[in-house]
Amino acid sequence: MVCRVMLRHKHKQYHLNGRCTSALVIVWACLAVSARCQAELPDCEGKKIFVLDVAIFAESAGLPLCSIETTFRVDPITNVPFLREDPQVKNAFLPQYLGQYSGPWHLAQAISGSQYVTTDIDAADIVYVYDYCYYTWWLAFVHSNGRVQREDATPGDHLLKGYQAIVQMPRWKRSEGADFVFYDPHPGFATGRAEMPIIDMMCNTFRHSMHIIAERSQRNVCQTYWTMADKLLIAPYVPGTSDVAKPLKGFMTKTAPLDKRKALLWFRTKCLPYIMEGKGRYVNGHRFCHHVSIALGKAGSDVDVSCTDKQLGGHPLPFRSIMDRMRNATFCLSMPGDSASTRRLSETIMAGCIPVFIGPPYATMPMAADVDYRAFSVFINISDYSGWLQDRMEWEIHPTIRPYHVLNPWTWLPEAKVDDLAITVSNASLVAGHLRFMDKKEVLHKLGRLDSERQKFSFQPFITGPFSAINIIMERMCTARLEPKR
Repeated sequence: MVCRVMLRHKHKQYHLNGRCTSALVIVWACLAVSARCQAELPDCEGKKIFVLDVAIFAESAGLPLCSIETTFRVDPITNVPFLREDPQVKNAFLPQYLGQYSGPWHLAQAISGSQYVTTDIDAADIVYVYDYCYYTWWLAFVHSNGRVQREDATPGDHLLKGYQAIVQMPRWKRSEGADFVFYDPHPGFATGRAEMPIIDMMCNTFRHSMHIIAERSQRNVCQTYWTMADKLLIAPYVPGTSDVAKPLKGFMTKTAPLDKRKALLWFRTKCLPYIMEGKGRYVNGHRFCHHVSIALGKAGSDVDVSCTDKQLGGHPLPFRSIMDRMRNATFCLSMPGDSASTRRLSETIMAGCIPVFIGPPYATMPMAADVDYRAFSVFINISDYSGWLQDRMEWEIHPTIRPYHVLNPWTWLPEAKVDDLAITVSNASLVAGHLRFMDKKEVLHKLGRLDSERQKFSFQPFITGPFSAINIIMERMCTARLEPKR
C-alpha cells in the first residue's frame, strides 16, 4: 500500500512518497501532516468516474463564480455555512471542509486523487455531479437571510440553472442520467422561488440517477425514491471537530474503558419551540425530546440528560465539552427529529458512546448496509408513543405528499432490522433503569464492536484503509445499477 504524505503550510503543498507501515497512518507535527494511504476498492475495479463540476457552466449559463474559500464561511459553533459577510462568521469561522455538509467535497477530492478518475466524460462509467459550492452557497444564503421569498436571483436560482444545463448535455441524454450521481448533504428547503423547482428536478428529472442523501426525509419527499432502494444511499453528516489542526483527532483518540466512564447516559437537545413559527403546526421532534428529557432528568446522578433552552433552565455547551461528556458516558440517546439539523449520531459514534435509539420512528441510520448498528446499539420501543404514527403526524414528510404516505407502514421502517432486538418499555422514565442493569459482558461487547466501526463515520478527502465513509460511498456508487436506460 503506497502512502502519499502531504504537508500543508500556508498556501504551499509538499508531496512525499513512502511506504505505509500500517493500514492508516496519520502524523501530526507543528504542521498539519496527513498520510494518504491509497486503499483499493475491489467493487470499483475497471470503473471510471468523471467529476462534473457545475462551475463549468458558469459562463454559458450566466452563473456568478462561486468559491469554496471566499463565498461562504462555516460557523464554528453550529458547523453550518453562512454568507461570508454575515456577522455570525465575521470574526471566527472554520475551513469549509470541516462543515457539517462538506461530504460532497471530500468525495470529489477522493475521486480526483484515485486510480478510478477519468477526465473524459464520454468514457466514464459514472458521472459524479459536483455541485458543492453552489449548493452550499444556497444553504449559506438561507441561513443568513431566512426562508423568505425574494424577487431577485438567489444562489438557489444559480444552482437550478446549473442543473438545467446538465440535462442539456449529450452525455446526460445518452442515459437520461441513469449513470449520474448526486450528493445532497442537506434535506433542502420547501419555500422560495428556486426551492420547489429543485425538488421537482430531483424527484422527476433526476429520477433515474443515484442519490446520496443525509436523511430518511429526503427519501420520503419523492415517490420515485421508493422504487430506487439500490440507487439511494443515506450518508452521515461530517462529524465536528474541536481541533482545526487535527480534524481526525476524534477518531484517533482512544475510547475510554468502561470502568473510567462516570456517566451512564448522556443527551442534550433543543426542546423549544413547540410550534413552528408562521406555520402553526407542532414541532413533534421538540415535543418528543422535551418529554424524554423531563422523564430522564431525575433518573439518577449518573444520568446527564437535559434540554439546552434557557426558558427551561438549560444552556448550550461548547463542542469540546459535548465531546468530553460523550466520551465520559457509556450510552448516548439518539432520537428522531422534525429536521435533519442534528449531526449528533456522527459524534456519538466518534466518541465511542453506545447509541440508544428511542422510537418508533427511530432516528435515521446512515449506511445501514455497511454499518453493524445491531451489534453496537441499543433499541428501545416506548409503547406509549404509538400515537405519533397516526394521521396527525407530520414527521419528516413534506406536506404536499404526506397524504400519499402517512398510512403506508414502509414510511416508518428503520434502515436496519431492529424489531427482534428492540426492548419495549411503557414510558421513557424506564430507559435508564434498563441500561443500568444491562449485563456487563453485553456492554463490553457493544463497546468493542463500536470501536471497530467508528472509522466508517470519518470523512477524509482520499480513499483510506480501514474504510471511511468515503470508501463506503464510492463502493456503493460502483455497485449501484447505473447502466444507461434502454
